[in-house]
Amino acid sequence: MSYADIVLDDSPLLYWPMTSGTAVDSSGNGYHGTSVGSPQAESAGPATCHHADGSTSFDADESSPPYFHRSTSPLTGTGNFTAEIWVRPDSDAFTRSGRRYLTIFGQRPVPRNDTNTLGLYVNLTSNTLYGYCAGTSVSTPISALGDRTECWTHLAFRRSGSTLTLKVNGSTVATGTSSGSVTDQHLAVAADHSDVVWPDTVEEWEMWKGRLAHFALYDGALSDARISARVAAGCTQCGASASGWHIGSLRFGSTGPGW
Repeated sequence: MSYADIVLDDSPLLYWPMTSGTAVDSSGNGYHGTSVGSPQAESAGPATCHHADGSTSFDADESSPPYFHRSTSPLTGTGNFTAEIWVRPDSDAFTRSGRRYLTIFGQRPVPRNDTNTLGLYVNLTSNTLYGYCAGTSVSTPISALGDRTECWTHLAFRRSGSTLTLKVNGSTVATGTSSGSVTDQHLAVAADHSDVVWPDTVEEWEMWKGRLAHFALYDGALSDARISARVAAGCTQCGASASGWHIGSLRFGSTGPGW
């Protein structure tokens, strides 16, 4: 069974494998994304240890930093959810001067507010990885990820009822509660809301620097076993063809991460 088969078995609302430098939706629901700038296709991805795979690299230091976006998201409301992605930050992603955040993915309303926001971010001021859901955030120190620059890591963010759970490589690293509603507006990968709505004023310090792969959204809370199955099918050890982070999120009811 391929990595994509594992994801599709759980009927995602949206699934961007991002194995060829594009945001084509493989869920069958038609939620394709648009490329901005020049995301680069990479031959190696988080599943390379086991079978052919790929990923997309994003360079926040480019004059026109690349990202993927849609004007709408299929995930909305106060119900359960899971968001997941594999991440592999570049070796200098956390040490570049003048950067405060790295955005992995986010969806925000217009006009911008944090009340209905959903996303996964790295805060370079507090050195934390955090999930944000409808005004609530859950976070963990970057050190909890170990030496993960240029190594693949799986991240998952989940809401079940009102309980938020942030998982790194299948292990729970933070929990919280949230019953707020998330917006269906402006979904972006590797960029924050302001970069999408006002592309002429892109703030590169909010952009992702590194590789991303296998981004998926679900309108239900994936079980711990299903999340662990993704980690087992991936390649979390470091090495020439096996570096990165996987991040996922799950929402049940009203729980969500914030920042």
